[in-house]
Amino acid sequence: MTSAVYRAVGVFALGGVSCGLAAVAGLARGWWAVGGGAIGYRAFGGLAAGGYAYAGNGVAYGYHEASGRQKERFFG
Repeated sequence: MTSAVYRAVGVFALGGVSCGLAAVAGLARGWWAVGGGAIGYRAFGGLAAGGYAYAGNGVAYGYHEASGRQKERFFG
């Protein structure tokens, strides 16, 4: 049995796990991050953390602003 992890690194990164300026993936890390789990200055996902975090029905942790079913602002 083989398993594959699709990773991407770069300015514009698309993959299962991505890291880049603009990242779109199941797990995304970048300035603009979109994914199931997203960490970035502007993060959009089911679990989002960053400066501005938007999670829809998920969980958002944001430094400046957080929007989601459960939302928390860091440091205030």
